[in-house]
Amino acid sequence: MLVDAEGMGLRNGWAAAACRRLSWIRSLTSAVHVSANMVVGVGAVYLAWTGTTTTVQTTAIAIIGLTTISGLAAWVRHARQTVTADRLDILRRALNTAADAQMIATPDGQVVYANSAFQHMFPGNEPPLDRVERAVAADVDALRNFRQLRSRAAAGIRGTETLTLPDQRSAAVACFHIAANPITGRAGYTFWDIRDVTTRHKSEMILRIERDKLVDFFDNAPIGFYSADSSGRFRFVNRTFAQWLGVTPSELLATGAGLHDFLSPAPVAGTASSDPFGDPGNRTHRGEVLLKTRQGRALPAWIGQSVVGSGAEMCTRSVVCDLTPEREWKAALRLARRFQRFFANAPVGSALLDRSGRFEEANHALGELFGIEPKDRTKTDWPSKQRRPPRHRGQARGDGAGTIGTRTDRDQNRAAARENHSSVPQPNRRR
Repeated sequence: MLVDAEGMGLRNGWAAAACRRLSWIRSLTSAVHVSANMVVGVGAVYLAWTGTTTTVQTTAIAIIGLTTISGLAAWVRHARQTVTADRLDILRRALNTAADAQMIATPDGQVVYANSAFQHMFPGNEPPLDRVERAVAADVDALRNFRQLRSRAAAGIRGTETLTLPDQRSAAVACFHIAANPITGRAGYTFWDIRDVTTRHKSEMILRIERDKLVDFFDNAPIGFYSADSSGRFRFVNRTFAQWLGVTPSELLATGAGLHDFLSPAPVAGTASSDPFGDPGNRTHRGEVLLKTRQGRALPAWIGQSVVGSGAEMCTRSVVCDLTPEREWKAALRLARRFQRFFANAPVGSALLDRSGRFEEANHALGELFGIEPKDRTKTDWPSKQRRPPRHRGQARGDGAGTIGTRTDRDQNRAAARENHSSVPQPNRRR
């Protein structure tokens, strides 16, 4: 690595030795200077002692004074140089121990100083910035961004970029943060700092992935979420709730729509804008409401919410459940129960057969036909399809389901049953 004449710019392997040689040369120069001053001073004293005229003595005294002043100046300069050299040595050692690659570049791109980390990260003999450019050349976007950063640095403009570079230490792709800082008072000189942020980048990526998963979970959850402020305007809605209302989340937030815009009927006067219930006595903050979509469709829903903050800082945290599937399920259940009553009380015999021809279920009319009690109408061994009366034999499907139709004349049914099924118990005759 190169350093300047003050001890900042030699190859990394012999920089310390070069600094020691320069320090020794400075010490020798100072010693020669002091010795010369001493010789001149002694000569001036001798001249003043042996001189007989006033002019000679005055000249000798002046020489002695100048020599003394020169010696003091040389001593002060040497002391200052020693302090400066020590400070530069400390700075050099500190930069060399830094984990970040650091470099000072001239206006023409040449190096003034580069620490050990830079040399280790970007080995080579070409100019340092060319080494970095060569390292990012494999990635077109990274190469373009680095060239833009280099152009800004040459113009004296501060800039930063996060680029993907091949890590020479591990032969893997790593992420680096590169900063170019112009040096004040040195036009065109730039301090470059290249920091390995691979670990932080990976952590941020993991956090970003987890955050995206969480956002996706809340956005597409089977229940709705929203938050409204004190004026009733939506501050947050998930995608599910917005779809129920027939809009998109961005549209709902951009238009400044409020909660009461989607309630049917409209709440009574005096209801808080964030209250979906319209009931001042509702202290539980939960209950059923009827929402109205943008398309005018009614949507029964259950809302539970908590209120946080007060005044202008007040907002709600609300959960919405669509009651439409539950209402449809209840309607289907009522229909099934109605059909069950119709099946049980139908004036014709109906039955469900399994694959072996056994009756799985039969209604009251069929039970009376064969004289079977209600408790015995399930999984009974009474007539299979081979033993049923031909005139009352149902058409059984391949899945074992079938129906048996009867005539309303029960006597004829019973006679046919006795004629064709002697093994079947005789039905009880009811008058």
